[in-house]
Amino acid sequence: MGIKDKRVWIAIGVGLLTVAQIGLAGAAFFVRRQTDEHLATEQQRIADGEARLADVAVPEPVADVEAPSSRWQLLDEPDVAGSMQVLQAVGDTTRVVFDRVKAAQSTTAGKQTFQIVGRGDAVAVCEFLAAIEQNERLIVIESGRLTPSGEDAIAFDLALATYHHGGAR
Repeated sequence: MGIKDKRVWIAIGVGLLTVAQIGLAGAAFFVRRQTDEHLATEQQRIADGEARLADVAVPEPVADVEAPSSRWQLLDEPDVAGSMQVLQAVGDTTRVVFDRVKAAQSTTAGKQTFQIVGRGDAVAVCEFLAAIEQNERLIVIESGRLTPSGEDAIAFDLALATYHHGGAR
C-alpha cells in the first residue's frame, strides 16, 4: 500500500500543480488583455489630444514688421504756452470751466508740470479726462481729486505733466 499511496499522492500533487499552473496562465491571459485594452484606450486619448492640439491655430511668426510708432510726439523743448492752449481748447470743447491753471517748475529733466483746478458736470469732467488721455500731445494725469461742487457739478484738482526731449537727445 505504500507505493500505491505514494503514486496517488504524487499524481494528486502533479494534478494540483497543473491546475494551479493553468489557473495562473488563465489569470495572466485576462490581466494582459485588460492591460492591452487600457493601453489602446490611452493611446487613442493621446492621439485625440494631439489632433486637437494640431487644430489649434498657432499664429505664424510675423516677419520683420516694423513696430508702430507712438501717436505721441515729444517736443524738442518745453512749450508751456502751447500746452496751456491745448488744455484750454480741450476744456472749451468738453464744457469744463477752469478756476486756475498754473505751470509749476519740475525737477525732472524733460518734464513740465501743471496744476489745474476747475469744475463741470459729471459728463463734462469725464469727457475732459478722456480728451486729455486721447490728445496727440502727451499729457499725463499724475494725480487728481474730484469732489462734489453744488448739486450737479463736480470740482476737480489735477496735477498734469507734459514731456519733451529737454535738450538732451
